[in-house]
Amino acid sequence: MSQPAQIHEIDQVHKLREALARLKQQADGALGSAQAEIQRRVQALDERLAHWQAEVRRQADEVQRARHDLGFHRSLYEGQHVGETELQVRLKKAQQRLREAEEKVKSTQRWQRLLPQAIQDYAGPARALSGFLDTELRKALAVLDSKAAALEAYVALTLGDQEK
Repeated sequence: MSQPAQIHEIDQVHKLREALARLKQQADGALGSAQAEIQRRVQALDERLAHWQAEVRRQADEVQRARHDLGFHRSLYEGQHVGETELQVRLKKAQQRLREAEEKVKSTQRWQRLLPQAIQDYAGPARALSGFLDTELRKALAVLDSKAAALEAYVALTLGDQEK
């Protein structure tokens, strides 16, 4: 009669199954978190663009007011440059702030053009990972469950034979 197989640590199969189940859960969570972060970034860019566009309008108004005030001051003094320095400084600062706001709009628009491609570059591998988790890892968990059950049945059978 042949010797029964020596099976000592079926619990290692259970531990492996538990570790793979945790991996699946964590990976699913990470994919969900990444998707939520993508949505937050898209929304944040939209909000930033609206903010900077409003800032451009506000700064353009400020430039207009500064120009008007400088022109009005010059008309009062009929071409003399008496006391213009403060008004000129105000105009230059307003123009600088306008340029900065316009640059922010351009930068935000550039990121809005680049972001969809970055999302698409991420989406393919993310879908592949999600598919792997939903199919192959589930199959692996089922195989481990069935192998553990088969090993436990075999051990119970051999123990029963030894008692006879």
